[in-house]
Amino acid sequence: MAKTTKNSLTYSELKDRLQKELLDPVFILHGDDEYLIEQSINEIKQSVEQKNPDADYLSYYADSVNITEILDSANSMGLFSAAKIIVIKQCEKLLKDDAGYLMEYIDNPNKQTFMVLVFENLKKFKIKPNDNFISVNIPSDSKNIILKVKKESEKQGYHIKNDAILRLTELVGENLIDILGEIKKLSINQSGDIIEKSDVENYIKKSKFKDVFELINAICNKDKSKAYEILSELEQNGEEPIAVINRISWRIRQLWQVNQLVNEKKSKDEILKTLKISSGNLYYMQKQMKNFRNEEYIRILDTIYNTELKLKSTATPRFDLLTSSVMQMCR
Repeated sequence: MAKTTKNSLTYSELKDRLQKELLDPVFILHGDDEYLIEQSINEIKQSVEQKNPDADYLSYYADSVNITEILDSANSMGLFSAAKIIVIKQCEKLLKDDAGYLMEYIDNPNKQTFMVLVFENLKKFKIKPNDNFISVNIPSDSKNIILKVKKESEKQGYHIKNDAILRLTELVGENLIDILGEIKKLSINQSGDIIEKSDVENYIKKSKFKDVFELINAICNKDKSKAYEILSELEQNGEEPIAVINRISWRIRQLWQVNQLVNEKKSKDEILKTLKISSGNLYYMQKQMKNFRNEEYIRILDTIYNTELKLKSTATPRFDLLTSSVMQMCR
């Protein structure tokens, strides 16, 4: 474990610190709860902006930027503001030399810049404790998914029942952002302010979830006849081709991720935690995976990518294009 004990806080302690307007030059957020990490970044940003309304805000991914340029920016004054907020995500992907430069900055940061460093895993980074930073551990906890969904739904003016949330997790997994996206779509035609399990079931029927999942099963089983039959039904029911290809893409990418993790000899618990899916969902995906070789995932994902581009730009009848692409996937 990184040597940050003196500086380490929990998420609750971070919130308390920010409420007291205690700001540190460097915030290190580490863990795999993407939702709470984003919440933490927003709360830090809001706290800085309370004191510095015109603060510059910059956000980067560590593997796609020049770290020395970011650190030069951190050490310089802003054009229109005395303060800066710089967020660097996926810091675990930094090369050894770049990580060294970052550690040097933490030893002597610019007090007018508030830097937020996001790590999924902090174990290989040994950060010498000092008064310039705090480290906040934010691990995911699947037990909190219902509480988080309820809280976010209430912000949108809806109360959602526990069994309705569980039904949604069966469809889209336990990624909070995905669940909230579906709730937003569901709420568009919602008449009351309480979302029941029956509302989710009606949404599934209207959005053709069931038909699309059957189509994905047909693709996995390489059953062209069944795939063609389902596509015909989807067309008659007025389903948008782009919505269908998006759902296919989502599921195939999930299968690809599971395949990669299995190849890496990851345990079942590690796979469930990484992908935030239920054990039942994993069971069905592992059954579907048996029909694909590694190179077939690449071929199918390439077909999906090209289909998405064409659906957005071509004058060709869209369902004809979708059907042709699905037949290719079933090879």
